[in-house]
Parts: sequence; C-alpha cells; structure tokens
Amino acid sequence: LRARGILSELRTNDLRFREDEVTELMLHEVPGLSLESLSLMNEKTEGWAAALQIVRSSLSGADAQVASDVISSLSGSQRFVFEYLTEEVFRRQPPERQQFLLHTAVLAQMDTASCNAIAQVNDAQQVLEQLEEQNLFVTSLDPQRQWYRYHFLFREFLLSKLRRDQPDVLKQLEIDAGHYYEAQAEWESAFQHYLLSGDPASAARCACNFAADYVERGRAEALHRYLSSLPHEVMIVFPELLLQHGNVHRRMGKAGLAVSAYEKAQDAFTNQGDASGVSRSLTRLAEVERSQGNYHAAEELATQALKAAPNKDHACRAEALMALAKSTGFLTGMDRGRSLAEQAVEESRLAGDGLTPLARASFLQSLGQICWWSGDPQAAVEYTQEALRLAPDELSPMAAQAYILLVSPHLYWREFQVALRYAEQGLGIAQTLHLNELLPAAYTALGNVLTRLGEMARAESALKQSLELAGQLGTASYEQIMATGYLALNLCSQGRVDDAWQLAEGALWVYRGHPDAYEVYVCRSVLADIALDKGMLDRAEELYQELVEVGERRQFRIPLSLVYLGLAYIHLVTERPQAGIHFANRALQLIEPTKAFQLFIDQGERSRVVCNALVEAGQSTQFVERVLENLPTPRRKTVISFTDPSAIVVQCLGNFKVNLGGLEITQERWVSSKARDLLAYFVTFRGDHIPAEKAFEAIWAEKPGRGLTAFHTALSRLRNALKTQDPAPRYVLVEAGEYHLDSARFKIDVDEFDAALANARAATDTDVAASWIDQAIDLYQGEYLQNLYYDWLFPERRRLSQEYLGMLRQLADYHFTHERFTRSLDLLHRALRMDNLLEDLHCQVMRVYSALGDRAGLVRQYQELSDVLASEMGIEPLPTTKKLYDRLMVGMTE
Repeated sequence: LRARGILSELRTNDLRFREDEVTELMLHEVPGLSLESLSLMNEKTEGWAAALQIVRSSLSGADAQVASDVISSLSGSQRFVFEYLTEEVFRRQPPERQQFLLHTAVLAQMDTASCNAIAQVNDAQQVLEQLEEQNLFVTSLDPQRQWYRYHFLFREFLLSKLRRDQPDVLKQLEIDAGHYYEAQAEWESAFQHYLLSGDPASAARCACNFAADYVERGRAEALHRYLSSLPHEVMIVFPELLLQHGNVHRRMGKAGLAVSAYEKAQDAFTNQGDASGVSRSLTRLAEVERSQGNYHAAEELATQALKAAPNKDHACRAEALMALAKSTGFLTGMDRGRSLAEQAVEESRLAGDGLTPLARASFLQSLGQICWWSGDPQAAVEYTQEALRLAPDELSPMAAQAYILLVSPHLYWREFQVALRYAEQGLGIAQTLHLNELLPAAYTALGNVLTRLGEMARAESALKQSLELAGQLGTASYEQIMATGYLALNLCSQGRVDDAWQLAEGALWVYRGHPDAYEVYVCRSVLADIALDKGMLDRAEELYQELVEVGERRQFRIPLSLVYLGLAYIHLVTERPQAGIHFANRALQLIEPTKAFQLFIDQGERSRVVCNALVEAGQSTQFVERVLENLPTPRRKTVISFTDPSAIVVQCLGNFKVNLGGLEITQERWVSSKARDLLAYFVTFRGDHIPAEKAFEAIWAEKPGRGLTAFHTALSRLRNALKTQDPAPRYVLVEAGEYHLDSARFKIDVDEFDAALANARAATDTDVAASWIDQAIDLYQGEYLQNLYYDWLFPERRRLSQEYLGMLRQLADYHFTHERFTRSLDLLHRALRMDNLLEDLHCQVMRVYSALGDRAGLVRQYQELSDVLASEMGIEPLPTTKKLYDRLMVGMTE
C-alpha cells in the first residue's frame, strides 16, 4: 500500500523522476519491498491485488515461494482488494464517516479547507486527525499535519464505489473540486477535476492560466498530455491552447504538428478578432520557418506579425521584433538584426508585469545570440549572463539556450574549462527536460569544445549525434549545417581531408534554405579551408573571394576574419606580399576586438605565416603576439590538459575497464557484474536504439521468460556507478521505450582506434600514416572485451582483431622498406601470435631474417611453419613458400 501511494503521488503531482530514482525511492521508503515485488506492481495491471495476496499468505504462515505462486496465478482482478476493504474497513465506519471518506476521495491531497468545502463539513481537521490515529489509510504529508492523502489503494476503492453506486454524486464532487481549486487559483488541480467531471470547456479555461508557464519551464511533455485530453472543438474555442500546443510540439521536435497547431490558432484568433493572438501565431510560424533555413519566408511572416500586433501590446510586439531580427539579420546585415533585437528587448521592458522574468530573460538571451552572430562576443556574454541573473537557478529551456550560447565565446577566448562546463550544463538541462529541439545545438557545442581539447574521437561522436538528431527533427537547419562544419574541421585536423571535403560539400548540396545564411557561410568557409589543406590553392582562393562580398554585406565579422586570413595566407605563399599584408590587416581588424585568439590558433601554420609576415612588416599587435606564443611548433601538437568529471573513460581493447575521475570503477561500486556487462553491451552498440527486451535477452540469455526486473535493476546500478554529481548525466538515455548510450560523454578506446586507422588510410604521406598506425597499435591491449563471454561481442572482436592484424603487417612492411628490420620482425611476431596459420606472414618473417643475415632464424621460422601446418591442418607448406625458402637460403650462402 505504501508503495502504491508513492507511485500515485508521483503521478498526481506530475513529478518527473527517472526510473532508477523511483526504484531507489521506493526501496528506501518501503521496508521489506523487494525489486521483484516492485517490478510486479509496475508490470501487472492490478499489482496491488497481488501485494495484498502476499500479505494474506504471509499472515497465514505461507512462505515466500507460496506467495510467489499465488502472484503468478492471479488474473489481475480487483475482487480480493475490494471485498477485503469493504468488509474490514468501510462498513465498520459510522454513516457520517463513510460519507466524508467518499466525498473527499476525489482529492489527491487534502487540507482542512478543501475537505470542508468538498464534504460540506466544519470539522475536517478533527476528522483527518482521527482517521490518521486509527490507521485508516490516511497519512499526513508534512510535520504540521496540514496536508493529508489517502493511500492509493484505499482511494481507488472509494472512487470505484462512488462510480458504481453514486455516479451523479461523483460527477458533482469533481465539479465542486474544480470550482474550489479555480477559486484558489490552483489551475492544474482545477483542470484535472473539471476534466474528470466531463466539463472540458472549464478544464480548458483553467489550462489557459498555466500553459505558457509550462512551456517556459520546460514541462512540455506534461502539458502535451493535458492538452491532448481536450476535444478539438474545445481547443478551437481557446486558441491560446492551440498556440501553446504548437510550442509544445516545437519543444518536442515535431515541426509539422507545430505548424498545424499555429495555423489553427491563427484562424481561431482571427475569428475571435484577437489581433495579439494573430500576431503571436505568425511570430511562431516565422520561428519555424527560420529554424528550417527559410529566412525570406520567416522575414515575411515576422513582418506580418509586427503589423498585426497592437501598439499597446508590448509583449506581442517584442516577440515579433525578435523574430524579425533573427531573419532580417541574416538577410540584410547583422547590424540591422542587432538594432531590431535591441528594440525587442526595450519593448519587453515596457511590457512590465505582462512578461514573466523567464520571458524577459529569453529576450536578453536572444539579443546575446544576435550579438554573437554580429561578431561582438563580449556583448553576447554580457546579455546572456544578465538573462541568467534575471531567472537564476532555473531548470528551463532559456537556461539551456544561454549555457549553449556561452560556450563559443569562452572557447575562443581559450577558457577551455569554462566552455566545457557550460557545454555540459546546456546538454544536461536539454536532456533532463527532454528539449529535443535544443539537443542538436547542445551536442554541437560539446563537440566543438572537445575538438579544441584534442578529444577527437569523442568530439566526432558528439557532432555525429547532433547531425543525427537534427536530421530527425527537420527544424534544426542552423544546427545541422554548423555541426557539419565543425565535424569537417574535426576530420580535417585528423588528416581525413577527403572525408571532410565530402561531408561539407554534401551538406551544402542538399541544403534547401537561404544560400547566404550565417550557418551556410560558416560551412562554405570550412570548405575553402579544406581546399587549402588539399593543396587546391586556386580553388580555395576562388571560394574565399566568393565569401568576401557576402561576409561584408551581412557583417559576419568573425567568420569573415577567417576568410581574410585564408586569402592572406594564399597571397603570401604565392609571393604576392602586398595583397597578403592587406588581407592580413583586414582579418586583424575584424578579429582583434573580439579577443577570439583560439580561432587564429586553430589555423596553425596559416596563422604562423600570416602573423610572422605582420611582424616583419612592423605591424605586430598584442593579439598577433599572443597567437604566435600559443601556436605549437611544427613538430609538436598542442596538448591541453583538462578535467572533465562527467567523461567516462572506457577500455574495451583487452579487459573491460571503466575509469571515472582517473580511478577504475570497482566491482563493489558496480554492485553486480551484470551492471558492468550491460554498459559493455550499450558501448558495443552505441549507435543503436535498443528495446529493453533486446538488451535483456543479450545479458540474461540464460534466464528466458523472466520479466524485465533484472534489466532495470542493472540499469539503475549502472547509472549509480557512473554518478559523480547531482544532478548527474543519465549516460544511458531512453526514448520511446528504446535505450541508447550518450556516446558524447564517453571516451572509448575503440573510437580512438578507429579514428587512428581512418587517419592512417587518409594520409598521403607514408611517414604520417605510420605514425597513426603506431597510435592505433598502442591502443590495442588485447582482444575486444576479452574478459566477457557473450555471443553479441564476437563480430566486433573479429573486426578489431583483423584490423589490428592488418595494421601490424602494414607497419612491418613500412619499417622493412626503411631497413628497420628488428622493429619489423617484432611487429610480425606479434601478428603471428594472433594467427600462426597465415603462411604469408611466415614468409614475411623469413624475408626479414634473410635481410638481417640470420640464417638460424630463417631455418627456425620455416621449420615452425612446417610444424604448425602439419599439426593443425595435416598439410605441408605451399610450393611457392618452399621455393622462397630455398632462394633465401641460397642468397645467404652466397
């Protein structure tokens, strides 16, 4: 009963707990409750009947096994519970007590005032205290004994009795409760009671008072449930709810449904002659168009919204102006966009109490975003910090957007720890509130930071997650193109230039938004950078020149400075110094006020050439000097040390190990090996979304037919083992009943191994390729998950062992051609330890012994090959092998 009561409270109050938190809460609050019982209660339709049967069996002296058998035989009927409560509790109460119990059963939580009003009595406090003293399924919720609730089971019994015996009374009680809570301005409670009474119009009227607040605070899923329960004909009468339902759909990443809701809201507002409502609907439609890259359509809709907004409705005008600022800035120029955004903020201030602090903070955050686009990072940070101060300690969409925005300025100021912290905060809020529309931007920001920190594999994973999510949403045009640009830079810095070119060019090819948008400009400049890396100087110069006109016209100052830097480099290395210095000075004029040193440092050798030319021309500045100080030498890579407490370091090559904060997670912390193995499973299939049933079968194959209790228990232990802070990242995410690893939070050796191999294959210089292969080989500490034994890991184990074997042979050949025979021999022996039946490997070893002049080694190797083929396969070496051996022996004799 206690367990059901807790679950009822969580549902009634719409408290969003994760499944592992609910499990922990239940086990802590209900002594003697087992995980198996808890799972049964969740899985069976009438779990409380089973719970009562367990109690009855226990009281009659039956053991746990008998109780378990009883549970298994239950059909899910409530009859046992109903009869027991009717006979043992309710009928023993005097008539006035029975009436009090029935009438107050409609209240999920009770106090004296609500009970007096609904039950129409004057002594509710005394009755409640008596009920609690007599243990009649009533418990107080606070030390002052002002709030009470019935145990869930007992309340269900009372309500079912009312539904059966007095349905009209029950309906009137729900109406009375709705009236009571509406008078108290407790809109959510009033909404639920009106809805239960069959009065959706009154419920909708109440929802109008809290819907906008739910959207602001990120409670989109809860509001979606409420609004989805209202009939369409009622929603049309209350177009504000249609508008907020559109906002909910946007938060959840459902653009098509959002547009449909906004258009219906616009029509309904028009029919009601509500100009403000029409304006707000148009503003929301403009925001959707902008998110899809349709800036002309967005500008047109925002302009219509501004015209429709009444002059005295400052809040409405502020929204329209900000939407117009974001589209006009891209089309006309960022200075114009900033001017409009500043007007929007001023209108929001004139609105006074017509806007909540969170709403006003959102305008400041949007102004900060436009300041960043216009190349003023200091102003961007100032406005964003002001927004956070205006709505402090809020777990809200605005806060998530603010933290994501703060990442880039601090990153480009080389404040890496600060940038990483903001990226983690933004991502954490977006995940906690299920803000699907913000997740692409959050992963992009994190990937951008990790790239600069040298965490290439992890950064690549984060950026790919961003692209995948943006592609699913269909409304994240800006984030999709920006993530593409950052991922292309990531691949380029790894030496995978061709992959980077294909990625950036492909994204631009399929882009359907405005060709001169900011995000497209950034991606095109990345494409020019890649052309430069590929040695295509003419093509790079052509691309840069095309970007100059657009960048100057739109005032894209920060990316434009990098365009001028590229042009300066090309002109300097092609012996056009006068033009080179001119472009260098133009780049410096744009970037120096921003103090974004890291952007120039990222350019590596290009910045070195350009900055040295400026110094030689007597035009050095403090900015130039700082860039030169922080540029790595040509033979040294920049190594940035940082501590990311939320990053989990996973070793899969060899024994499976997980390190947190530099320390390996012990068996004691895992609690059970199944929790560890479940993480290994999610790591192995980190790109997949996996149903719980499939994960259960993978780990508990020996226990078919069991419920999912073991899976949820292991998942809870897994999350607890990785937990280092509150609130903690979830690490394993769930969406629509499917689970997947949040790969961006994990540093996995296999990802680094694969990245090193990709870099080796992409390298055009054999020395560079050999360096990457060396890195990959160093990571291979043994077979994939060699201390685990599951069927699902063997394909990955085979793939990685074959990759490793191929790299050993390739590197051995490289050292052989450079006459480093001892190193070559060592690598070949490591390869033979993996597969000693590969005859060509033995031949390769024999060639090395011959080159070393080691006749004994040559003879020994041929004999070893003969012995292993005879013992394992019953065959002799191939004739070609015998001829090679004879030829090598003759050569050594000569």
